[in-house]
Amino acid sequence: MGRKNMRKIFADTFMALVEESGRKRVSVVDLTTRVGCERKTFYRYFDDIDDLIIWIYRDALRDVVLTKFPDDTPVKPHPSLGDKYADWPFYVRIFDDKGGLAQGPYFEASAGHFESHSAYYANIFQIQNDKVEYRSLLEYMRKLFIPAIREDALILAHGKIIPQDHIDFLADYHTTAIMERLYQFICRKNERMSAEDVLHWNYAHTAMERDLNRYFAQPAVKRR
Repeated sequence: MGRKNMRKIFADTFMALVEESGRKRVSVVDLTTRVGCERKTFYRYFDDIDDLIIWIYRDALRDVVLTKFPDDTPVKPHPSLGDKYADWPFYVRIFDDKGGLAQGPYFEASAGHFESHSAYYANIFQIQNDKVEYRSLLEYMRKLFIPAIREDALILAHGKIIPQDHIDFLADYHTTAIMERLYQFICRKNERMSAEDVLHWNYAHTAMERDLNRYFAQPAVKRR
């Protein structure tokens, strides 16, 4: 059996176990028992359970990028992250006719994966007694996206000079907001957003562009 197929078997089985187990952490023993293999077989494919969780997430995003946005600009992890799946695109830039970014369709499409597996992700994101049962996937996601959102901010600046600390703040602030909104979408409301709400999915970038426009509208002496 191919490596991709075996990884997929572990992934699908793990997701089912997480949904069944609720707040109880699923172990390698639980997983390999359900699959019907030895633990050493699991470790041929993944470092640990957290690596599997990240693989599931990144494999889904790669599929979103390659199947739904084949004509747009794919984005891979920044080299500084040393990401294990560095060759896999996780994000895409959708340029509008003015050279700006229209990211709504991407965020809506990627959120569709979370919505389709909302019971799984609700348990993965669950924080119990101030302890994260799995290594924080949300924190991994935040670190993954910050360099990409930082580059988005530079694109939205349209070549104008802006202090690095301002760009860094925008990237951190809006990436954190995107991840928190996703958390609320999955764990608190889980409301389906329609095609009419695409602009709302682009809100972080809309707000970032407005902030940049306000910044450049100020006299130079007041910008800092």
